[in-house]
Amino acid sequence: MGVFKRQGNWWIDFYHQGKRVRRKVGPSKRVAEMALADIQVKKSKNDFLGVCDPKRILFKDFASEYLEYSRANKARSSYERDVTTIQRHLVPLWGDLDLTRITTKMIEDYKGQRIERVVASTVTRELFTLKNMLRMAVEWGYLKESPAAKVKKLRSGTAHFRYLSGDEISALLRACGESDNPLLLPFVVTALHTGMRLGEITALEWKDIDFKRRILRVDNKKEHH
Repeated sequence: MGVFKRQGNWWIDFYHQGKRVRRKVGPSKRVAEMALADIQVKKSKNDFLGVCDPKRILFKDFASEYLEYSRANKARSSYERDVTTIQRHLVPLWGDLDLTRITTKMIEDYKGQRIERVVASTVTRELFTLKNMLRMAVEWGYLKESPAAKVKKLRSGTAHFRYLSGDEISALLRACGESDNPLLLPFVVTALHTGMRLGEITALEWKDIDFKRRILRVDNKKEHH
């Protein structure tokens, strides 16, 4: 890496992602040295330098890479949601496009089409998956920046919760006690007293229960986050 002069102008010379890059700066050696120092700082921070094109890849091929990453790094339930969103909806839509051709407008259009067919929470989960995908695409050098970064979130209305009355709780527990499934009652009792979700309850192990202090611990597991 260094600076050199050619035909009255100063140039900078450095390597980026294994490629040699030379860029003309101008007639000032001082400015060229400052530009090279800035490049060195950006390289140390793994910032995008704007000097090399992103690696080219089709959306469907990148999707396959991302699903491998998801399978290795996420809970099985999260991975399966990624598979559903990506293979059922995103790949049929954009699979044969170069990843760099995906735009913010295309993602906004997708959001608008989906909200006409499914509930807002489903669209929100799908957008979350897509945002994560494109964020990783930036980290892996496929994109300069994510087109999903500026996609607006869906407007969420005020949630209305209805809590069970005492009589309703008694009726529910009575019905569970009469069920042929011996696990139903303890599951429902646990949910009523803790507010835990079904996935959190099914992921519980005996080591997560402290009977002396009357505490349940919800912890990350292979099948559950």
